[in-house]
Amino acid sequence: MNGCQCEDEPAGPTVVPEVEDQESIDWNNFYDSGTLTANPPSLDAGGPGDAVASGRPDGGVTLMDAGVTDDDVCVALSATANNVVLPVDIIWVIDSSPSMDDSILIIEQELNLFVAEISESNLDYRVVLVGADDDYYDPAAQKQYLGICIPEPLSGAAGCPDTDSESYRHIRQGVHSHDALSKLINNYEDYKDFLRPDAITHFIAVSDDDTGGYSDDEDFESFIATATAPGFPQGFVFHSIVDLIGYIEGCFWDDSCSCGENRGQEYINMSEDTGGVIQSICQEDWTEVFDALQENVVQGALLPCEYLLPELENNLQIEADETNVVLISTEDGSRTTLPNVQNGSQCGDNEAWYFDNANHPTRAILCEAACGLINTTIELEFGCETVKYPQQ
Repeated sequence: MNGCQCEDEPAGPTVVPEVEDQESIDWNNFYDSGTLTANPPSLDAGGPGDAVASGRPDGGVTLMDAGVTDDDVCVALSATANNVVLPVDIIWVIDSSPSMDDSILIIEQELNLFVAEISESNLDYRVVLVGADDDYYDPAAQKQYLGICIPEPLSGAAGCPDTDSESYRHIRQGVHSHDALSKLINNYEDYKDFLRPDAITHFIAVSDDDTGGYSDDEDFESFIATATAPGFPQGFVFHSIVDLIGYIEGCFWDDSCSCGENRGQEYINMSEDTGGVIQSICQEDWTEVFDALQENVVQGALLPCEYLLPELENNLQIEADETNVVLISTEDGSRTTLPNVQNGSQCGDNEAWYFDNANHPTRAILCEAACGLINTTIELEFGCETVKYPQQ
């Protein structure tokens, strides 16, 4: 009818007003097939349409249509998914033969800054350093060693030799030109209790030589595979700060990339195999070295397919049967709800997800097929019945 003021016509997406009594809201009247946005003082969990958790950094909530009819409206609260971040255990093994004096000085001056920058990324870190803590000569081996002393705050006290702390342990064993890997293997008993089973381990070898006739990369990888209590269940990344003579085209003696005795090929092999950093020990400015290490350590701590369930507000509980994982296309904004499977063994080739523990969930984990999808972001939704794959 021309000129009719039709009060019952919906006017598109609706903003829910802030009210003191949330129970007085008739969600059916506020429901629309689009997205609802609100900033209510609180939301009580309970029946259909109730939000059960909040993860929005701005304090707001986004309420989403779960694809149900108006007779059974479900309003879900969505939260940005944040990756699980592993702790990191960083193990430096430093050649302390006399030719390493300049490199040792740089490490003593810069290691605290390196750790501070990692800490700014909110990583839970520990540092192990394998190397002499004082200058000495071993008459039996006929070798001279240079001491390494890391100042506070990584060290637990001022002065030299440095002091172990909650985040730092110095394995006070001299490392010479060829035996860095041997010292890591043979002294494992002295640092294994400092390692954590849920941490990813980063080894950083610093040497201007190769492994000579001592333990090589194959020996070290065998050690990694068999070490226990805790061993290295989260895997490891190996980084090489070594002489690169002949490794880079045009790199010869007296160039900035070669200053030592031999190319550290065995170290380089493991860095290539594990995605580690390969840098020249011959650089006078180690800014690039530490920047590359920091980036690798920080990025490596993020589990790309595992997402933390958000912190709960107002004593609300996340319900395992009212949680969904949504893929959002970065190209057109379209939303796809992934079905849930019981556990990782149910994934197969399905683009799906599962809980780390269905009874007490803390993480949502994507199956491999879903994790490999590109041009998408992840969002978690709470409050609507979980979309599941049919029982197989």
